[in-house]
Amino acid sequence: MSNSYLGISSNSPLRQSGLGVQLLLIALVSSFMFFLGAVCAALLNRCVWANAMDKIRIQQLIQSFVMFVLSPLVLACFLRRTDQSPLNYLSQTKLVPLIPFVIVLLAILVSIPFINWFAVFNESFFPPDELSKSLEHLSRQLLQTDHISVFWLNVLVMALIPAVGEEMYFRGMLQNTFSLHVNPHLSVWLSAVVFSAIHCQLDAFFPRLLLGAFLGYLLLWSHSLWLPILAHFINNVSIVAFSFFFPTGIAGFQLDTIGLHQPVVLFLSVVLTAASVSFLWHYFRQSRATAVE
Repeated sequence: MSNSYLGISSNSPLRQSGLGVQLLLIALVSSFMFFLGAVCAALLNRCVWANAMDKIRIQQLIQSFVMFVLSPLVLACFLRRTDQSPLNYLSQTKLVPLIPFVIVLLAILVSIPFINWFAVFNESFFPPDELSKSLEHLSRQLLQTDHISVFWLNVLVMALIPAVGEEMYFRGMLQNTFSLHVNPHLSVWLSAVVFSAIHCQLDAFFPRLLLGAFLGYLLLWSHSLWLPILAHFINNVSIVAFSFFFPTGIAGFQLDTIGLHQPVVLFLSVVLTAASVSFLWHYFRQSRATAVE
């Protein structure tokens, strides 16, 4: 299967090495960046006056930026083609039309009831462990605020930076690297497995796996990282915004309970989500056919 849509050719510095060597490089650089981010966050927290929750937000901001934004940029310098920029290797230089962005926005929003149901289904097999409960409790604490300045900080820390950084890392760098060696569809699912596993929440593994696969296919179809970045951002910012503007829920419903006890809502969510994904697939398939002609 050709990888020409990624702009990868045989003169990449590590192109001749095996997948194991490239994964080892990724692991070493990622480990170093994780350590560097932790050190930088700890040093800054000692110098900045803030309450405990704001210090955690600052720490997350720094660690996410170093680990998920800087890491793929550094790795792309090693894995890219010699005449190719790091951003091009990460699929960040191609823009897409407005229509796919609108459909992706709708797809993320209409899928919420289905994802909620699937999360409960997942938990029936893998109940939350202590680590998962601790992470969930911390997230709820970070989201609880009535200050607009903290809301915008949460948007930056919990929505924007993770959306940009995690897509650069898991789709732009990891999925593109897998695509050098395996079928593009397998590369989508391999990167989705790593994406879900690294969050260390087995009770949410399969819903996050589906999200990762969807994001991966957005990259595979559009050849642009900006589409999965938008989808990831909408997914995250909807949680941040709902928690801020509707702290007690809407008509007794929280965001993570919508569709759980409304079969019609769940059915519509499944149908509309499938229709949105189908539209995107046909749209980009037609775009490629038109480009060839």
